[in-house]
Amino acid sequence: MVVAGIDPGITHLGLGVVAVEGKGALKARLLHGEVVKTSPQEPAKERVGRIHARVLEVLHRFRPEAVAVEEQFFYRQNELAYKVGWALGAVLVAAFEAGVPVYAYGPMQVKQALETCLFNFTLNLTQSFLEKVRI
Repeated sequence: MVVAGIDPGITHLGLGVVAVEGKGALKARLLHGEVVKTSPQEPAKERVGRIHARVLEVLHRFRPEAVAVEEQFFYRQNELAYKVGWALGAVLVAAFEAGVPVYAYGPMQVKQALETCLFNFTLNLTQSFLEKVRI
């Protein structure tokens, strides 16, 4: 299964694509990763348009079965929430145009998933190293 993961931001948008393989102990292989950058000096329509175009291009290239986005929570940061909403809107429209379902996850769910992936990655590296140094 191929999944795109997006951390929406108007100045820096994280965009990654992984292929998930196996059952039980899943293995993920990175297919693509980048940060889409825009400048606060650019007009809003150009920033949003560039994010939309880049996300749509990646969705067409890798054809993921799903897009996972991190839900955004802002307390007393109305301007930031407003601008991050532009980026999220660009992502949602791109996913709609590509025909890919979008699933939103809270920051804690994303953090736990990343910690699990990092633990599994470290474990696999350690096992691989030990196999190579065995006499």
